[in-house]
Amino acid sequence: MKQKIVIKLQMDCDKCRNKALKIAAEVPGVTSVSLEGDDNDRVAVTGVNVDMVCLANQLKKKFSSVTIPTVEDLIKADEEKKKKEEEKKKKEERLKKMLRAAL
Repeated sequence: MKQKIVIKLQMDCDKCRNKALKIAAEVPGVTSVSLEGDDNDRVAVTGVNVDMVCLANQLKKKFSSVTIPTVEDLIKADEEKKKKEEEKKKKEERLKKMLRAAL
């Protein structure tokens, strides 16, 4: 299952941020890694079947404070977007039919 995991770390310098990205990228199943947040204090990891406990433990070896604020299933989010788009198209078609009938 494709997931997006956001991990909050206490990082003070660019060297620490690079180290966090490198550690996260080495975990099996990870496809992309990026920094998020106002102070770039969150690492966003996207991948298939990523073991978030293993990921957190690897990061905890280097960083003192590791929390996982969000885990999001990307497949479900994509399905919801598709459903909303389909509903929107159906509504537009209904409106077009009503306008044609009125003219």
